Amino acid sequence: MDSFNFALPSKPKLPTSGRTGRSGSLGSGGRRFLSDVDSSPVSWRQYWTTCQDVKIPVESASSSSSGGSSSSSNEDVFRVYRRGSDGPLIVMLHGGGYSALTWSLVVEEVCNEVQQCQVLAFDQRGHGSTRTVRTEDLDADTLARDVGRVLRAVFGDGGEASIPGPVVLVGHSLGGAIAVHAEFHKHIDVAVAGVIVIDVVEGTALAALSSMHSVLAARPLTFPSLQEAVLWSYRSGQTRNLDAARVSMPGQVKNVITNVCGADEVEQLQQRKNSEICASDAAAVATGAGDSAAVSTDSTAAPADADAATKQGRDESQESSLLKVGPPPISAGSVRFSARRLSCRRLSVDNENKIEEEAEEEEEDDSDNTGKKDDKKHIDADERRKKQMHNEEFRKSFESKRLKQSSLAGCSSSSIDSGVSYTWSINLSSTTDHWNGWFEGLSQNFLSITPPKLLLLAGVDRLDTDLTVGQMQGKFQMQVVGRCGHAVHEDAPDEVAAAIIAFLTRHRILQPKHPSRYHTLPGC
Repeated sequence: MDSFNFALPSKPKLPTSGRTGRSGSLGSGGRRFLSDVDSSPVSWRQYWTTCQDVKIPVESASSSSSGGSSSSSNEDVFRVYRRGSDGPLIVMLHGGGYSALTWSLVVEEVCNEVQQCQVLAFDQRGHGSTRTVRTEDLDADTLARDVGRVLRAVFGDGGEASIPGPVVLVGHSLGGAIAVHAEFHKHIDVAVAGVIVIDVVEGTALAALSSMHSVLAARPLTFPSLQEAVLWSYRSGQTRNLDAARVSMPGQVKNVITNVCGADEVEQLQQRKNSEICASDAAAVATGAGDSAAVSTDSTAAPADADAATKQGRDESQESSLLKVGPPPISAGSVRFSARRLSCRRLSVDNENKIEEEAEEEEEDDSDNTGKKDDKKHIDADERRKKQMHNEEFRKSFESKRLKQSSLAGCSSSSIDSGVSYTWSINLSSTTDHWNGWFEGLSQNFLSITPPKLLLLAGVDRLDTDLTVGQMQGKFQMQVVGRCGHAVHEDAPDEVAAAIIAFLTRHRILQPKHPSRYHTLPGC
């Protein structure tokens, strides 16, 4: 949950039995029950090309870091996700409490709709899988300098020559403020071609600070499993898109025992499952080769007489034809395909921190008999009543767990119940001292930077006085994405992606595959 969500979101409706669309829209069909919602976590591999841990010596940012000097052996390790290798570089900065995986659905939409594009997102200091020497140093200037440090570490110190395209900064909430800060204070070595800020305004953010502690206190302190964390994220309205919650939420929590980020646990299990499938395929190949050798040995036995030889010849011909239609040997490419196929399967996480592969089950209703319609109606009515009772019991159980977890808010980590497995990766309440520094002067800095600017909001009422005047003077473009919460990019990734593509197309930064779709930028 972003530390600056302006109001407690309303709970979304459960998805229907049809698959959710890219924007989280509901499919057709009957209503799904709470117990039927698939809250299994999803690996980053479905949306990103690479994931790497970038090591940066601490002394390279010593001028911006608070506290004493560090030894040369100390390093900051930033988790970086990338997709694409050519074209304009879009750097995406997540909001407070989120991780880089929050951009997954938007990245998929953008990369699928443009001819060439590369996207880079990283877990900011103190978030997700990033590990830094001074994690508590969340000053706006430090976070902005981290953006430049990561780009230099990934692309080298050659400046613009080392990056094969123009650079665009995109940030949500805190990430939007850091994007403006980085460009305003020139913490990035290359020229920035555009800045896109999503749902953050100085006046509204500062006014909301007084209520943020109560908003944070309303969240569960811990979760028994990654599945329940995903389910809470969706049911609470933190995100209104179940697909986004399944890939984003694991990056926001960590194991309370191992201190490992939930996204890393999902990946570790993914790799083990891949190894098991590869081993299984290899064993199947070996078994098939052994059977073929046995058939070949039998077929070469000398015939006793001419009739036997003729009969054996017919047998060999039959056996040869059977071997031709049997399963072919599995090549290395086939093994890789099997591993890729696994990454598209759903994972489920039990309360013992084990993720098991789960096959999809589909209900078939094609066996209806016209002579038993009345009986079927009664049976369906009974089933609905049973599921409603089951869901009510599940809801009460979930709420009781949440109340119990909330009561632990003042306890130390040693007093947390042993059955609870995950907690938030960052304690946002402990960052109070930095809140004002993140947003003070944001509006004026946003209006002062020279690159083309786009402001995406969940509601026009979020504008403060400075931005209202600046928008009327045409100093930036603005678009309102309706029917969304604060996590606009998760709730409506297709609309956010379309706005980004239209904005960058208008300023000739990238070229979409279907230009006719992006002739104009809708909005205010």
